[in-house]
Amino acid sequence: MLKNINRVLYIALIIMILLLALVSCKKKIVENKIDKANKIEINYPKNLIDFGFTEPLNLSEKPSRVVAMANAPVMALYEMGIEMVGIPTTRVVKWPKDLLDKTTQLEIVMNANFDIESVVALNPDLVLIGKSHKDTYGRILTDVNIPVYYVDDGHVVSYESIKMLTEELVNAFAKDTPSGQNIMNKFDVLENRLEEQKNKNVGKYVMVLQSSPPAHYIQSSGGTLGNMLNMMGFENVYTDMKSPLVPLDMEQAILYEPDLFFAVGASETQEEFKKIMEEDFAKNPNYWNEIKAIKDGNTFYLPISFITSGGIDVIDKINQLIDIVEKNHAK
Repeated sequence: MLKNINRVLYIALIIMILLLALVSCKKKIVENKIDKANKIEINYPKNLIDFGFTEPLNLSEKPSRVVAMANAPVMALYEMGIEMVGIPTTRVVKWPKDLLDKTTQLEIVMNANFDIESVVALNPDLVLIGKSHKDTYGRILTDVNIPVYYVDDGHVVSYESIKMLTEELVNAFAKDTPSGQNIMNKFDVLENRLEEQKNKNVGKYVMVLQSSPPAHYIQSSGGTLGNMLNMMGFENVYTDMKSPLVPLDMEQAILYEPDLFFAVGASETQEEFKKIMEEDFAKNPNYWNEIKAIKDGNTFYLPISFITSGGIDVIDKINQLIDIVEKNHAK
């Protein structure tokens, strides 16, 4: 009888051990699935791969203390609901008030004495930074185990570059979500509108200046504004893509025959910049009126927000530019 009881107890113990092992195994499987679901992989767009950024950035979980040290990713991250603790100061884009209220604004642009320790002090779990800073700020951040993702930077960050970056960020943080789909849909809507513009503007030439009178620089379609106009179907009178922004050759300029003349400067508004440019032209009217578009009054003066891109706001800027040109042609 005692032997039978011991045998029953032994079998029960074995069953209990097996059940506990099974439960533990299932728990590990569930935990592994959760870990896998929480992991974030941010791939690099083709233009960054071409610069040698070939390996994706892998994060163990969705970041909640992000610092953006470049303009390009800020508004895409904001619209996807990614929590940021630091963003760059800029005159090019007006950041939403609620974003300004909950972030530290970093004086990065044109600041040779920027202290990267101010970023470290924010305790970020992800920093997005321009590729040109890889061997300086990027190295310092990596050395203290802060994940770093590099983005395109420089005076000109093209529409295509912004779109490619945004697509990778959406795939990482908001794929198949309403916010992600809404962002990418904006690109699609704009591109459909641009196709219509190309048909309207075929064969028309533009001259594009970036000016701070008395200094004037001419832009090719490789410049920010020049690129936008090229996307609208205009031909640029200045075609040197190797030097997208150079001092204006005054002798050469009067040989161009643009249908439309565009100038962009550091003023906050179109009206303010128009006044500055017209005052400069008035000092030498005989020269400037030799340029066909200026003589005909087909002139457009644009504020600082058109000097360089601030990220996905490029969509709004191109739509604004289309509206400005169409309004002028309607007169």
